Amino acid sequence: MDTPKAITMKTLRNFLFPVCFLAGCCAFFTFCYPYHLHFREQTTLFTGFDIAQYLQKPAWISEMFGDYLTQFFLLRGGGGLIIACVLFLLWAGFYSSFRKMKLHNAGCIAWLPVAAEWVLSCYLEYPLSMVIGAVVSVWTFRILSEIRNQIVFRFCCIVFAIILYISVGVHFLLFILLSVIYDFKRNKSWLFPLLLLVLSFLTMYIAGHFFYLTTKQACFYPIIEGYLLSKPFVYLITEATLLIAIFLGQIEIKQCVLYILTVCGLVSGICVTSNWKEEYDLGFMCEAYYGRWDKVLEMSRQQKYKSYLSAYYANLVNARRGQLPDSLLYRYQPAHYGLLIEVKETVPYSYVMASIDALMLCGDLEHAQHSAMLGMVFTPHQRSSRMVRRMAEISMLNRDKQAAEKFLYLLSKTTFHRRWSIRQQQLMANGHPATIADSLCIADNDVLFSPNDIRTSITNLLKTCPGNKNAVDYLLCYHLLRKDLKSFKIDYDAYYFPFFGNNPPAVYQEALLMCINEGVLYYHIPQSKNEEKEEYLAFFENNKENVEAMRENFGSTYWFYHFYARLK
Repeated sequence: MDTPKAITMKTLRNFLFPVCFLAGCCAFFTFCYPYHLHFREQTTLFTGFDIAQYLQKPAWISEMFGDYLTQFFLLRGGGGLIIACVLFLLWAGFYSSFRKMKLHNAGCIAWLPVAAEWVLSCYLEYPLSMVIGAVVSVWTFRILSEIRNQIVFRFCCIVFAIILYISVGVHFLLFILLSVIYDFKRNKSWLFPLLLLVLSFLTMYIAGHFFYLTTKQACFYPIIEGYLLSKPFVYLITEATLLIAIFLGQIEIKQCVLYILTVCGLVSGICVTSNWKEEYDLGFMCEAYYGRWDKVLEMSRQQKYKSYLSAYYANLVNARRGQLPDSLLYRYQPAHYGLLIEVKETVPYSYVMASIDALMLCGDLEHAQHSAMLGMVFTPHQRSSRMVRRMAEISMLNRDKQAAEKFLYLLSKTTFHRRWSIRQQQLMANGHPATIADSLCIADNDVLFSPNDIRTSITNLLKTCPGNKNAVDYLLCYHLLRKDLKSFKIDYDAYYFPFFGNNPPAVYQEALLMCINEGVLYYHIPQSKNEEKEEYLAFFENNKENVEAMRENFGSTYWFYHFYARLK
């Protein structure tokens, strides 16, 4: 018999690990990995009156509750707390089920499939509805396991296998596995377990066709194929760890070994599934969306990772401060791809959603509206609170009152965008178009052109608003990063020099000196810059093969970029 001291230590261990596990989960998603959860909220829109849309696909219960709770991912700490709470409910279901199955160390082994769900939640497109579906499936088994009559239990298993797939999706397989193993342990017969397994696959096949899903899609719904999560069958890791947990529950193992196994598996899984570069990029997107531009500026100065989106938002925050050309060559530039994002079929929908920010800063609302519509369509479920908000802003700026009222009405039915929507409706009623600067210039003539024809798009805007400095800076920097000096010179003379040419930034001066043989004074280029050009040419003549020496002495000049940067 255990001594009181041993019982106290055992109780402490059993209490300490769950607290540390759940607190660690909450802290991880709050402080280490928050932007993945924030972005999930931005690609979700739950209004409360679109329940009919959920009924058109399986997993309607888990998706509806999952989308409702995903709204709270907008709050800092909200997502981590919700995931921790849902994982606790999942652990409680596994723990109770394993005790019913009389497995050893039920409380310890129950953490294994729970850890798998934590690991899978690190994927950007692993929905909360999957975790909720797992909770419902496990607790459904636990309730049915109280049925003592064998025939009634088996009948209920068959009925609920069908109901659960329609209600929660593919994680109904957790219910199937628990029911199969439990029935086998009670009756030592494989006949009914095999029948239930066959029925589960028939259910996915038939229900999938009923809901207009292919057989493959039906096998992993509500995960959506063809997006950022390239391997949708990864959810089976939870089912696999469930089988491992049940196997370990058949043998006597020390609790400390099981805890170590759980922690090692959790850490290894997080290292595999966590995408820190993606988290960094989403940080730029989210902070810009929330209007925390000081945070965006701070992140851009750190340059933790080099990516298109980090360069894009670094350029955007400097453009908002009127310093785009001044800061252009002092940070990583992936040619023109970090300036204005091209929208095409190979671009992830997150990039399409981000592309709107620079377009709206320039005042190119037609192009921004096009990107917002594509961003909405390209998201996995075609419901995005971020895109609805952008469409509302664009509609208000375009004085399209009916469209604006439609989008604001949708947002007014949400939990956390309602206040913003009401505020915008009041501003619109008072004659204010939106919460964007009043100096925004908008093109008043329509020209048919390709969405990625950036020059035509911006020059069309500048013909209406020739004093739009943000637009002309983006246009000229676009030419410079593409090394198109001919177009730069034409557009500089047409759109920049007449309005802002008295004191051009250094990068414009350096590019002009490459375009002209005379007229230095006419373009207000100081003599010191001309002398610097002569120094560069002399140094280049003797060190053109020594790239590091050129970078050390002239790395921040456009001359160095023009001759040494490689466009891919």
